[in-house]
Amino acid sequence: MRIRSRAVRISFVFLFGFGLTGMIAAPCGRDHGREAGLDNQGSPGHTEGKWKIYRNERWGFCVAYPSGWSLLEGFDGAGMSATPPQQTGVTKGTRISAGALPNQLLGMTSGPPRTLEQNFEIDLRAHRESGDRDVQVLLERRISFSGLLALTTAMRWTDPTRGLRWFEETLWIMKKEAVYTVELRCPPAEMPRLEAIHEKMVKTLALDCQAAEPALDSRRSGSGGQVRWWTTYRNGNYSFSLRFPAQDWTLYVGEDGNGMRLTPKDATLFRLPPEIGAGGAVGQPNGKGKCCETLEEDFQSILEAMRQGPDPAQNLVVLSKKRTGPLGLPAIVSSVRYRNASGGVWLDNEILIHTRDDGTAYHLGLRCSPDDLPVLMPLFNKIVATFRIPGPRA
Repeated sequence: MRIRSRAVRISFVFLFGFGLTGMIAAPCGRDHGREAGLDNQGSPGHTEGKWKIYRNERWGFCVAYPSGWSLLEGFDGAGMSATPPQQTGVTKGTRISAGALPNQLLGMTSGPPRTLEQNFEIDLRAHRESGDRDVQVLLERRISFSGLLALTTAMRWTDPTRGLRWFEETLWIMKKEAVYTVELRCPPAEMPRLEAIHEKMVKTLALDCQAAEPALDSRRSGSGGQVRWWTTYRNGNYSFSLRFPAQDWTLYVGEDGNGMRLTPKDATLFRLPPEIGAGGAVGQPNGKGKCCETLEEDFQSILEAMRQGPDPAQNLVVLSKKRTGPLGLPAIVSSVRYRNASGGVWLDNEILIHTRDDGTAYHLGLRCSPDDLPVLMPLFNKIVATFRIPGPRA
């Protein structure tokens, strides 16, 4: 990952959630992946068998999901997405997800926390700004979830790239300074097949199955599996911070002070020398004399910079790209594969975040060989989980 004078990119995923009125959270198991012993009636194709438990270390919640489904955890450790097997005939992109995020203060640094309705409005705005067509709100109602304030919402929209109509129902739960969500996303015609699965997932959701955010000094570095010492990097120009394992990784700060990158002290552990980076940038003019570029324009500018840089990316392919809302801010999560001049194949897994107040952009990213991704992703997850924006840029 390269530190650039404009917004570079990052990659963590927060998956907004879904829920049904009247569901009561039941205690779930303590072990990630433990079978939950639930039946599979109402599931697509009846292929799920027993269920497993997903346990989120960052936010302390757990939820059961069908063992036959594929599980993907967000890069920032904020949640998970479960997708049914493709042989069941469901549309690609169908999923049930669960996650959490900090309930960002209004105005970033002052004011009360956002209401559940305001968090829902951010989600709606992200759909519209990403180009989704015919976005319609079908349901927005306050409810109670295990004694906690909650909001159940439903909407539908049309995907402009595939022309598909999608349905999304979300349960939003307020607990202290966090918002938890469970979400079902599918085409409307597939809703009857998935509703029973979704109901069981909501019934197993527990928000207190463990203490949230383990102490940073007990986190593993990812190289060798030993407990390592973590230290804090603070950026004064853009008022952000994160933590990293200084014993195993070397810190380099950009000459302009706008960002940092990490490289392993023992690069022989990896097929290609990886980098983890983070930084900030001021919003760029959009070519029409106005400030600033939209999130999508910024993302496209970054791709173009990769193609025309000092080590131009060849055969660049965007493997995935999704609008999301980490920290309550609009963001694009992307995964890009390319080949550099030396012939190495690289993956860039990143997130580009825009603020709403002053056009500031933030990025976090992991650049590595596809072969090294399974080893490095747990470490990257933990670093991203420590990322904070306590105030506006200097």
